[in-house]
Amino acid sequence: MPSSSTTGVVQRKTSSSTSSRRSTPRAPRWRDETEDNVIDLRAERRERAARHRVVSSPPQIRHRSSSHQEDELQSTPDVAASRVTCPPCHWGLIFVTILLALASIPMIYSASQALALDNHGSTDYFLIRQIVFVVLGLAVMIGVSRMPPKSVRGLAWCIYLVAVVGLIATKFSPLGVTMGGVERWLKVGPIPLQVSEIAKFALIGVLADFWSRASVSSQKASWPWMAAFAIAGVPVLLVFLQPHLSATLVLFALPIIIGFYAGAPVRQIGKIIGSLALVGLVVV
Repeated sequence: MPSSSTTGVVQRKTSSSTSSRRSTPRAPRWRDETEDNVIDLRAERRERAARHRVVSSPPQIRHRSSSHQEDELQSTPDVAASRVTCPPCHWGLIFVTILLALASIPMIYSASQALALDNHGSTDYFLIRQIVFVVLGLAVMIGVSRMPPKSVRGLAWCIYLVAVVGLIATKFSPLGVTMGGVERWLKVGPIPLQVSEIAKFALIGVLADFWSRASVSSQKASWPWMAAFAIAGVPVLLVFLQPHLSATLVLFALPIIIGFYAGAPVRQIGKIIGSLALVGLVVV
């Protein structure tokens, strides 16, 4: 039988290990893997593959290559940090984007032949314009994907400010064009622009930047939600005054959708949606 001293030693070791596990802080739900909030999955995959090679190799080979593998693991973060890497491509999203862009060409052509012939003397007017817009859009998409994350953050905020100024000019300046009793277009030279469409992807960019910084705070505080709705509230109000209700609903839903993907607590999202539904029932 073990002695009382041995039992006491085992109990002290067990209690110390338990207390050390309890004192170890839990990893947050959202982590900033790099300086630019972009996870370098390629470096992580290389590190995981190197560790797998060390574990699965025979003992004699493992002993000879352990020092080399350790050097590789230590040098991987330095190599990843020394060069600017592009974020991993989401091929499914790219495929859907290109598919929708290409599908819009025959749809625009079939729906606009009579209008193009009456107003512009050619049935191919809107077809050619849509093809040009698709090519330019794909070129911009490729160009932005090659930009550093910090530049993308700044570009998103610049487009957001431009969209807000454009929405104000659409409603409260002579540049606003009224069609069908609503003021949704801004005439810039020969091209009328619907600024609410620019506000949509601008708001997506600035909210993604905001939630990447405030996601951890949203676990225990409610101020990130108030700030997110304040950022979205300016374009939502300006679009609602046009009026453009469908775009207003899309812009209003963006803080909730992006907050969900950023890792905000589902309980908070449920409370916000429930409160909005209750307000809607009262108003209606």
